Amino acid sequence: GRFREDGKDADDRELEVVMTERSAGAVCSAVAAGAEIGYYEGGIIFGRTSMMPDGIQAAAVVSAVAGRVSLSRLADGLPRYNRDSSERECTCSPEAFVRGINESLQEVEGTVVSRGDSWRVDMKEGWFLISLVRGTSPTVGIVAESEDRAYLVGLMEIADNIVSECMRGQ
Repeated sequence: GRFREDGKDADDRELEVVMTERSAGAVCSAVAAGAEIGYYEGGIIFGRTSMMPDGIQAAAVVSAVAGRVSLSRLADGLPRYNRDSSERECTCSPEAFVRGINESLQEVEGTVVSRGDSWRVDMKEGWFLISLVRGTSPTVGIVAESEDRAYLVGLMEIADNIVSECMRGQ
């Protein structure tokens, strides 16, 4: 489609953003259900063309948009997020860590989504993700993101405290 800087396409339709979980399957499902464009891990899916990421068409679309609109001005309108991360050794068994995290997250405010050995908590002003990486030396990673830098610091502290409690209690 043809897009303008005011968030509408050339036919004056409002552009709708549909958020899905971060998986190729969820994005493809959203496109199959009617979303015109899907994005996942660097690939753009154009629902009217194909259900596969199409880098050539993406380049053509971005070039067409850049010919009419300043990409810098479009980018300036996007929210800016602060991100922080940490990683440390898992000092208890992976099984004990999973049990502890599942118990601890029941008491956390926010929306908790877990998949495998990863737990994401979405809060009002940001989110954090705790991931267990199994192996010969298991590690625990924490990633947090927020528009507000101070809130980000708080998210990292909350996640770190949860991880510490899980390891201490096992």
